[in-house]
Amino acid sequence: YLWGGETRQGTDCSGFTQTVYGEQGVRLPRVSRDQYGYLKKTGSLVGGPRRQDALERGDLIFFNKNGKGRITHVGMYMGEGKFAHACCSKGVVISNFGKRYYQRLFIDGGSVCAIAD
Repeated sequence: YLWGGETRQGTDCSGFTQTVYGEQGVRLPRVSRDQYGYLKKTGSLVGGPRRQDALERGDLIFFNKNGKGRITHVGMYMGEGKFAHACCSKGVVISNFGKRYYQRLFIDGGSVCAIAD
C-alpha cells in the first residue's frame, strides 16, 4: 500500500482501480470520490445499499470510511460476495463484501462499462 500510489510497486485504493481499468484501456479519474462522481454523472450507479444485489463482476463499489458523508474508499466487486481493494494495512487484498464492517460503510456501486472510451 502506498497513499497516492498508482503502480504495481505501491498503490492506494483509487490508484488500484485506476490501474486495473487503465490496463484495459479505460480511463478513470484519480481519486475515489471523483470516480464515484463520474459514475454518478453517467447514471451508472445501482442506487445505494438496498440495491447491492444489482452489482456485477467488475463494478466499482464505494465506501465512506470516516463517517463524514463523502466517498473515501473504492474497490472492485468480483462477484460471489468478494471484492478487491487496496487496504492501508495489507496492500491489495480480496475481502468479503458481506462483512458487517463493509456493509455499514457501503454507499453505492456501479458499472464502469458505460464510461469506457
